[in-house]
Amino acid sequence: MNIWLTKNILFGFKYTSDKKIRNQILNSTNWLIEIIKQKGNQDDIFILSGGLFYNTNPSIIAINDARNFINTLKKHINVYLINTTKDSRMFDNEYYSTLDLFDDVKVIKNPTVIENIDIVPFLKTNNNSNNVLQSNIGLFNNDKIPNLIQVDENDNKTGLFVFNTNKNKYIFIENNIFPKHITHVINTI
Repeated sequence: MNIWLTKNILFGFKYTSDKKIRNQILNSTNWLIEIIKQKGNQDDIFILSGGLFYNTNPSIIAINDARNFINTLKKHINVYLINTTKDSRMFDNEYYSTLDLFDDVKVIKNPTVIENIDIVPFLKTNNNSNNVLQSNIGLFNNDKIPNLIQVDENDNKTGLFVFNTNKNKYIFIENNIFPKHITHVINTI
């Protein structure tokens, strides 16, 4: 069995200021769905480790894009969403999560074990086992979980991990669909 793992899809990112970004996000999610359709199995698991939306007050368009993505993905694979600080907002001393919009998907808000992987969501602590997904700090076994898209220049390569639970190993698949930040250094004119 494989566990497909990424973070920060960020539906709603720059939707009002740069219309091309929405298409790039949708192209990236379509790329992800196509890879899972080709290489995944019905028993595999997709885990989004936080960052479904760009902010905790998503627009109707962002919510609709996320719902369409999740509903399409659910036809091919089991879907889990992990609650992180990017998905939660405090109001009157109580946390609310944007992931509560999805009652038809498994939302992880408490420590959970899936296929020998300890999942540690927002406001929870690590129990130091071998396979630990620390979603709030973006680590899987001390390796940075890749973002699906690159928002910041400092983000690592974009893509996803595919963890094979039988071999206890994972591979990285790079997202070549979403544009990357490139720094050009000009030494002379």
